[in-house]
Amino acid sequence: MTFSLTALGQYLIHTVLATFFAVGYMFFFHRLHAQVVARGGFWLHLRINALTVGVGLGIHVIAGMLMLGQTSWFYHNVALFVLLTPFFFDGFSKLETVFQLVCVTIMWEMHHAGELATPLGLVAAALSLALLVGLRAYPKKMLANLGIGELVSLLLAGAFWLTIPTRSTMLTVMPEDRLWATVMYGLMAAVTLGSWAKVLQEDAEHAELDRIANYNGKLSSDVALHQQTQLADLFTQTQAQNGQLALASLDLDHFKQINARYGHLAGNAVLLAVSETIQAALQQTDTQALTFRTNGEELNIVFPGVDVHQATPVLRLVAQAVRTHEYVYAQRAMNVTMSVSVTALRPTDRTIDDVYRRADDAVYKSKRNGRDLITVDAEVITRWLMRLKTTPAFAILPKASMR
Repeated sequence: MTFSLTALGQYLIHTVLATFFAVGYMFFFHRLHAQVVARGGFWLHLRINALTVGVGLGIHVIAGMLMLGQTSWFYHNVALFVLLTPFFFDGFSKLETVFQLVCVTIMWEMHHAGELATPLGLVAAALSLALLVGLRAYPKKMLANLGIGELVSLLLAGAFWLTIPTRSTMLTVMPEDRLWATVMYGLMAAVTLGSWAKVLQEDAEHAELDRIANYNGKLSSDVALHQQTQLADLFTQTQAQNGQLALASLDLDHFKQINARYGHLAGNAVLLAVSETIQAALQQTDTQALTFRTNGEELNIVFPGVDVHQATPVLRLVAQAVRTHEYVYAQRAMNVTMSVSVTALRPTDRTIDDVYRRADDAVYKSKRNGRDLITVDAEVITRWLMRLKTTPAFAILPKASMR
């Protein structure tokens, strides 16, 4: 197996050109695929599949008809890349998958005519089919993981190029042709997948920024109405059954300072992260709890069938989880605390608003007494009692002792 300088130079030029085409085609395919995922529809699906068969098989057939000699490997590798690209994306139906497999099979048969029934040909075909099925099942992992994606690409290229017969599509195939075609495809895949991994990372970062930016602390009217209805129904049902219900109000301390110092996006990021911390803490308990976001830095938790004595330990767990968590935004670490209150449904309450107003008044008492506190109705739990591991389920300091 020998390479002349002229042949080596041509191989290198063709590899660079093929790589540039592969990167550009992948980005173009992604834009079209994004429209298919977002809007769907028969014509968009038809368009993206027509692009695959038109470009892929079109380049392959034309290159074979023109008998371009050594240059053929460049065109055939481009055609193979186009036909395999859809398998790195999800959102295709089973019928579309079959169609895409048929296109690959056509190219495979045209190159491997006469070697399809040999043991090596059957093994290569089976390996390729298994890899394509795996790609279709886990496309995002292949795109996001450069090592796995490159390995799969090399295996596909090797199964295709290293097993073609000496005479293929009216061309004489030398051992160095098989090797270089495989290397060319591997380099195309490496550069393309490397570029694509960066794109996916940037897309994820942009999506997170959009999620943070759109979290402005205000509820839409539809969501607010749904929450009010749900709370009112829960209140009516509990009263009718003479049951118990506790309502807690949680308000972030010094939240305006976070907005002022780090910016609005940082504040939104903290609100989102705190909400997730609270949900995770609640999942660690056996107590049923429903969370309702009201506005800005305030959150309500409703405990059906629970009194304040049972709700308080859960709220202490939630407050501790928020207090000890480090919130990071734009490489800036922030620690936050919450002022918390909890009250229970009373026989004299006429609507859920009566319960909410009592909890809202109590949370401001936590703030006035130093923040990072829990107020049970009108009584404040001291900070040092909250943090003692041996403290009882809840402890209340008399008003006289608070002075």
